[in-house]
Amino acid sequence: MTTGNYSRGINILGITADQFFVRCLRLEMPLLNLKKNGLINNFFITDTYLTDVPDDANFNVLWLQRVVNRLLIEHLAEVVNNKYLYDIDDLMIAKKAYGEDKYYDNRAGVILALNNCQVLTVTSPRLCSLLERYTQLPLAEKTVVCPNGFEFSRSLRPPQVPAGIWWTSSDAAALITSRETVVKAIARFARKNDLTLYSSGLLDDEIKSAFGKIIDLGMVSYWHHKAVAASLPAMIGVAPLETQADRDTLYFISGKSDVKMVEFGGFGHPGVYSQAPPYADTDLETGVLVENTEDAWLDGLEVIFRQGWQQTAKEQKHIIQLRHMDRLTRECWSPAIDPVILARPISGKELKQWIEKDLRYKLRAVYQKSTFLKQCKGKLPASVAQWLRKIILGGP
Repeated sequence: MTTGNYSRGINILGITADQFFVRCLRLEMPLLNLKKNGLINNFFITDTYLTDVPDDANFNVLWLQRVVNRLLIEHLAEVVNNKYLYDIDDLMIAKKAYGEDKYYDNRAGVILALNNCQVLTVTSPRLCSLLERYTQLPLAEKTVVCPNGFEFSRSLRPPQVPAGIWWTSSDAAALITSRETVVKAIARFARKNDLTLYSSGLLDDEIKSAFGKIIDLGMVSYWHHKAVAASLPAMIGVAPLETQADRDTLYFISGKSDVKMVEFGGFGHPGVYSQAPPYADTDLETGVLVENTEDAWLDGLEVIFRQGWQQTAKEQKHIIQLRHMDRLTRECWSPAIDPVILARPISGKELKQWIEKDLRYKLRAVYQKSTFLKQCKGKLPASVAQWLRKIILGGP
């Protein structure tokens, strides 16, 4: 943790429940860019248990990302009077009908943080509206929209005929009703034009088996993924999203961002995207949007492969101008942290006080549910029983 010498003297603690793409995209990158541009003094990123945070470190801005732990959120109400930034990039309080749903079961923590936080940052106004719909909380007045972007190079990729198809997904494919139709169209187009599918992320074996020629890159770390995006020859990026499903799933998908447009178009790859809100409701102009029918997907892929790729440099320049992290930190992230600068810095030791409460909470649950401990309870010496009550139950 190095130090700078900037007049604002802002030291940020980033607390995240994510250890993969979102941490890099919406915490590491904007924080580093804020420091690079002299807008903050320093930052430190940790998990929700504040691992490795030094007791004597002092922070005057707290930035929470996807945190769902209610005890931590309640502790922040006590020690900083809820003066923190809370970043959320998905409609995590809606239950989707595909993939894992690890955050939905902890939605009470999300709702508490949404209610308490002084500043809420989201990827789009659409996500803010959806969060208000689900929580019935007035969130718009404290919300700052911070779109997804990247630390792009200023150089542009010369337009090139696509050499393959790239389907990348950090989660299970967001397809249900349209799954078979969309996969069939992309695979049919690939076979017709003898194109290899490059797969990265969590595409399942059933989807991958539909393609005759495939290079499966598997899970690729965030920064390596962007290096691959820059080094691959021009690809047709495909980003299908379901448009016919139950209400909660459609709302969840509507709350997604246009990050695939940022990634494909921003690195000079022409793309084909479903006619879904994240791609239809955006300030980016790149690739083509299609309905989730076989003919529409075949037509969209054909347009890109035959002539649409010729617009990639123009589209890439447009995306870099709008979504370069230099611009986003200056116009979005920096204003977002201003209202949550603490008048008195808080130490790592003060912040970590809640962990003892959390440990007691977990031990209490074990103590109360364990038949063995209940059997032993009446047979323990008084001094030991008193010690257990104090340590586990927080009693006298």
